[in-house]
Amino acid sequence: MKQLIIMAIAGMLSASCSAIKVEEQIVQDFVKEKNLKNNPNASPAYLIEESGPSAKSLEYYQMAYADKSLPAGKKRIEVLPGSFKNWPIDENELAQLQESNKAGQSESWNSKNFNSLDIPIISRKDLEYEIARQVLPPTSSGNIISRPIVTADGKYALFYYYSFLPMSSIAKKVCLAKKVNNRWLIEAEFYDPNVFQ
Repeated sequence: MKQLIIMAIAGMLSASCSAIKVEEQIVQDFVKEKNLKNNPNASPAYLIEESGPSAKSLEYYQMAYADKSLPAGKKRIEVLPGSFKNWPIDENELAQLQESNKAGQSESWNSKNFNSLDIPIISRKDLEYEIARQVLPPTSSGNIISRPIVTADGKYALFYYYSFLPMSSIAKKVCLAKKVNNRWLIEAEFYDPNVFQ
């Protein structure tokens, strides 16, 4: 009996570590794809410790999916690219993902989540404080990324993202990433044109 309990705990830890490695890869690949480290207009760049709300990922995708047949201007959520037609997550899987993510996930990042990351992690409060003290330049950007929600087949992930500079407002969006040749690439972005930070 003791062995079964130990094996069950080991299995849960292994699954948890595996999920963390997938999250790490998704975020790291996104940082590289968007060139957050080397953007001259938003430098230096930081990953904000407080992650965005994971539930928004499913909410935005679900609204976009429900409105996909509506004409332009009638949709609650806009999709980029406009030619996007591949909806890899259908209503059934959306319901399953919503059910499995009801408990929620940790809403923060720390260096333990990553073996390596191209940009440092900082709290939003500390970033704003260091900019106000002129320790960091006013072009410093904060990047808020939610914990990714990965489909059951491990081929797609949804996550909430936005980047901000002091005294600016940036549209929030949800990114749909697809695993291609062991890299996560952004396939589509979903945003509410009426919501800004």
